[in-house]
Amino acid sequence: MKSLKIKALLGAAVLTLSQLALAQTETAATVPASFVGTYTLTYDAINSGGPYSQGESVTLVLGADNSLCIAGSSINNPVFRNGNTVEAIWATESAGLELAVSNFQGSFNEINVTGLGGSPFYGQLAGSKTSDSTTCTGSGNSTPTVTSEMESIFSLAESKLSEYFPSGAVTAFLDNYVYRYYASTGVYLAFADGNVYLLGGSFGNEIVNAGTQSSVATVLTNYTPVVDANLGDWNLSISGTVNTGFVSVAFSDINLSNVPAPDANDFDAIQQEVESTLEGVVASFGSVTTTVVNNTSNRRTFDVEFAATVSQSGVTLNYTYSLRYDYTK
Repeated sequence: MKSLKIKALLGAAVLTLSQLALAQTETAATVPASFVGTYTLTYDAINSGGPYSQGESVTLVLGADNSLCIAGSSINNPVFRNGNTVEAIWATESAGLELAVSNFQGSFNEINVTGLGGSPFYGQLAGSKTSDSTTCTGSGNSTPTVTSEMESIFSLAESKLSEYFPSGAVTAFLDNYVYRYYASTGVYLAFADGNVYLLGGSFGNEIVNAGTQSSVATVLTNYTPVVDANLGDWNLSISGTVNTGFVSVAFSDINLSNVPAPDANDFDAIQQEVESTLEGVVASFGSVTTTVVNNTSNRRTFDVEFAATVSQSGVTLNYTYSLRYDYTK
């Protein structure tokens, strides 16, 4: 159970820092008139965990209003990132995906499919424009109905298994799926054809069939969370700023319950925790400067600051992190 808490923290930090790292370098993109229309594309799965299966056919519409529409759902507000005007990026927070369309300096080439912030890289959609139509009718299926049983399972999962399914996620739809994406843990909880499915985070990059809706509802109803004594009884809040050298942006708060707290005077343990938290996001960083703010029986607080390099799409960027770890009982 302790490892699950660490994974939840790591997943939240990876996502948050990936989004922050590039947010200040994005500018609005405009769809060229020659790109407007309907495209028939085929998905090439480079890595597991993507939204489509290998060889799946996907119909996509680019609108004159700068929208990108797939399966009846529109994504708006495309951006150029880091001054790269070849790729325009559409992001969907609910699905945890980005679609990068190129080549805006020439003709349509391909669409790279990634997670938020450009990582991980899942695969590519390739094909061609088949008409000038901007009507996006979706997969031909109506939006699935959110039943009371689905709502109950969402509620039970978020109240009893919050380490996987923290509250605040929004219900969304993809083809015949009803799902919620929990960004801080990287987990999808979905329903289709009477079954419950899990994907991402601690559940891995392959879809897991958890059973029928009725069986999962019964299990969750009868489940009583057990708090492992080894987890500790601290509440952790992480906040602060990330400085890019040009601008300082807020670090989105991370909040966890029932976690262990290191001794605020054990600087080696603090540095190890920072390093493990940023594994997979920070390529390398120097020593961590730690300042103890509180160290009492019911509150341990320390501020950390360090310079780091972050790799994004083959580009190495330099940042300075100023974070506060605040443990309370």
